[in-house]
Amino acid sequence: MGLRTKFLSLLAVIACGFMAYVHFLVIPIAGQQALDIAEGGHASQLQLVSEAITPPLLESDIASVYEMLNAIKEDNPSWLRITLYSPKGDRLYPLADPEPIDPKLPTLTLTKSVGFLNPAIGKLNISIDMTPSIGVAHQLEHSLLTGLTVLLVLLLVAIWFEVEIIIRRPLNLMVKAARKLIHGDYEAELPLHMRGEIGELATTFSDMRRTIERHHIDMAEELETEKQRAAALNQQKQQAEFEATHDMLTGLLNRREFYRQLDELLEQIQSGDAPHGTLLYIDLDHFKTVNDSCGHPAGDELLKQITREIRTTIRGDDVFARLGGDEFAVLLKRCNEMSGVRVANTICTAVKAYTFSWGDQNFSVGASIGVTELKQSSEGIEAALASADAACYAAKRDGRNRVSIGEEIDTEKPDMTPANRANIGLEPM
Repeated sequence: MGLRTKFLSLLAVIACGFMAYVHFLVIPIAGQQALDIAEGGHASQLQLVSEAITPPLLESDIASVYEMLNAIKEDNPSWLRITLYSPKGDRLYPLADPEPIDPKLPTLTLTKSVGFLNPAIGKLNISIDMTPSIGVAHQLEHSLLTGLTVLLVLLLVAIWFEVEIIIRRPLNLMVKAARKLIHGDYEAELPLHMRGEIGELATTFSDMRRTIERHHIDMAEELETEKQRAAALNQQKQQAEFEATHDMLTGLLNRREFYRQLDELLEQIQSGDAPHGTLLYIDLDHFKTVNDSCGHPAGDELLKQITREIRTTIRGDDVFARLGGDEFAVLLKRCNEMSGVRVANTICTAVKAYTFSWGDQNFSVGASIGVTELKQSSEGIEAALASADAACYAAKRDGRNRVSIGEEIDTEKPDMTPANRANIGLEPM
């Protein structure tokens, strides 16, 4: 589809859109405004009638009221019916029952209170034939539509000739020159004689095609170099971000990242955005024996294998971190204290059941775990960590390979009294 066809289509769309806008929005509004003006005129006239009959009505001069209303009805043939009611609702005018109004006629009914008192001394109703007003509104709509249509046609024709001579033909020359440029022809005709923006565009195009061949190869090489550099930087960035938040030996989160996530969860719990959570502080039992007997490589391998064992006992969205040495921590989200104790016991069982082999030696280790529930009343991560660490120390002191609950617990729970909360878990093995 050529530019001419596209432009004609655009003009057609604009014309259709404009006419639709005029037909559906402007014309109805104009017609409605004409009807509103007519209605306002009738309302104003009704106000004058109400004020005119107020004095004789106050004096109970019904005859004068009748004369006024009869004269007003004769002067306003579009007023099909005038009815005056007393404050009690009795009809004062006309005395005879009014003739029925043809239901096919478009009518407007207006009501106005008579008098300046409260309550009013009467109520005046009029029924108006809106046929003349509607005819005037339709005539106004037709005239407006005709005028706007003629104006639109003249405007579109002027735009068409302007665009055809000043824009489309010069652009067509540059399009042909661009197509020839693809095939290496740098001598195609350009509208360099044109003035204004089109002439500047043609001159710029001419300058551009003189240098495009020289720069093409350089740009391609530079682009490839930048791609390689960006890929390398992105890889380095990802590696740096991983190293900043993870333990390089086990691949777990490191202490700093774990503290950050613990602080974040505790803030959510304290603000009510999260229900609760449980912190597990894990210290391996007899790890030093493996390290001293077989060296640091064996200790490192044990940490990796124990990490895999513990992973199988927790959920995928739980936070698992190595705090340093043989100390680990698990942050159980949406988990209360009793559920946390069950998870901790599962970890103790899994670690105790695992046998680590190094050369011809086999080792059995255990895990002492301190449990602290995170609640809205928790003071902060320092208090939570201190409570879990103290509970872990108590588990080691009381025989290792067991679970101990920290001091920050809810003493209102019937099964968590001071007498039985010191340690809960496996017996020493």
